[in-house]
Amino acid sequence: MSRASRKPNSPTHFDLIRSPLAGFNLIDASAGTGKTYTICGLVLRLLLEKGFTIDQVLVVTYTEAATEDLRDRIRQQLRQALEAFQNGRSDDDFLQQYLARFDDFGLPRQLLTAALRSFDEAAIFTIHSFCQRILREYSFESGTLFDTELITDDTYIIEEIVEDFWRRNFYQGSSLFIDYVSKKLSPQKLFGFLAHFIPHPQLTLIPEIDPQEDPANLPAMEENFTQTCLEVCSTWPLVRDQVIDILQHSKALNRKSYGLKKIPDWLMAMDLMSARCNPAASLFDTFAQFTSSKIGAATKKNETVPQHPFFDLCEQLMQL
Repeated sequence: MSRASRKPNSPTHFDLIRSPLAGFNLIDASAGTGKTYTICGLVLRLLLEKGFTIDQVLVVTYTEAATEDLRDRIRQQLRQALEAFQNGRSDDDFLQQYLARFDDFGLPRQLLTAALRSFDEAAIFTIHSFCQRILREYSFESGTLFDTELITDDTYIIEEIVEDFWRRNFYQGSSLFIDYVSKKLSPQKLFGFLAHFIPHPQLTLIPEIDPQEDPANLPAMEENFTQTCLEVCSTWPLVRDQVIDILQHSKALNRKSYGLKKIPDWLMAMDLMSARCNPAASLFDTFAQFTSSKIGAATKKNETVPQHPFFDLCEQLMQL
């Protein structure tokens, strides 16, 4: 037997008149195929065959608009059914067939009249509004407050939490740290990052981090960075001519990496940094050209690497 032929038998047509009202029924159909009409017919059958009152039949859907549409459709179905039982006939195929199941139309007319008169009590809700109603009616049993409010979109709550976290953790930070964070994060970016994980609270952060610990010793790192940055700025005017001589005239440097046309722009950037002397969390784009590691990498094979204490100082700042 092929795998395809092993599928369990399932009905392809839902018999609205004869399908049992007990148990479960799953109706899977595309739009416009009569799902809402079927729900209306099932409500009618529950009222007439089970003797339920309209407030004892629960109907839930997803949106407020769908709820209003369903409420109108069910009311119309009950009214058409009442007219059918009064006239003994109906233009609706389902109602016309359904009439044949009754020998006496007196009780159905009585039940439908009562349902229409008390239709304001019909339990037709969105899923959220039904849950809210249950929580209110059984607040003691559920342990919830009387004014509990269910929301369908918690975006604004998460945004408030993120903004509060931002104020608590960043408003009192050092200027260097704030400068570093602002180039990479904002409350909006943080919310966008967290939004992917909020629906999955079971996820575990690896590795686990204790927020009370500061393994990096951030204040000491900032102090070291600031002092080294100030030292670079104050040293540059004193060694500028020496560095220029090495960069422009050293035969050991590969000119593909240290082209003579590029060097003036690098020097101008270093001049500007030295003049401002304002330690920031980021260095200018070509700062690495003044580091000993970059110069070593650009040294020709079998040539001696150009040396200068300023290159080592820039290397230290770059690492920090």
